[in-house]
Amino acid sequence: MTTTCPTRTTCAAALVRAALTALPGLLLLAWIAPAVGMLLQGPRDLYDLTPAELEGSYAAANLDTIWDWYAESVSTAADGSTRVTAREYLVPLSDGKTFLGVRVPAARMDRAEVVLRQTGLWRSDPDNYFWDGSYLTVRGSIRPMDEETRALYYDLLTGYYGLEEADLENFPPLVLVDGTVDGLNGSTLTLLGLAGLFLVGLAGVQAARALGLPARKTPPAPPDTWQEP
Repeated sequence: MTTTCPTRTTCAAALVRAALTALPGLLLLAWIAPAVGMLLQGPRDLYDLTPAELEGSYAAANLDTIWDWYAESVSTAADGSTRVTAREYLVPLSDGKTFLGVRVPAARMDRAEVVLRQTGLWRSDPDNYFWDGSYLTVRGSIRPMDEETRALYYDLLTGYYGLEEADLENFPPLVLVDGTVDGLNGSTLTLLGLAGLFLVGLAGVQAARALGLPARKTPPAPPDTWQEP
């Protein structure tokens, strides 16, 4: 079965509608393409990255050293109660002098706090410390801190640890956001991908109908051959 347009104007209008349907889908797919590419390539080892390679990288690591934390994200419920949804920690890299922020969601903060406490024991008595095997696995994209978080980050470094301006070059205002790829979490990435594919597919159906391409037709049911005697 074929469907044809009554006039050229009708066909052109149908094709324009198909193009307008496809456009947001193509934009969505183009937007998530870098994240999909990172997923397919897989994360880089955080400890193999140089300071110049950090920003924009998709990386993973088993963190066995967490120096401190500097910021929390807090949500407020309708009844006024609050809860911490994420915490950002200060983590040293492989060179021992460059530090990076790592944002950990609330569901995994208990594990991060264990590593933080173990790091404190090691720092207070390194000669007698015995590592208990605790570590935190993180995987995510490394992005610049927002203005508010950056202020808290440098307040910890200069106010609490007393670092000078010259020392801050080893503390880039970057944070690895655990569970994200190019700034998108897994569920958001999946929804955007499905939405983009749906819109492009719908536009293809609209264009096929406008051009009069054959459409699949359900075959008729076989005739009823039963007759009353």
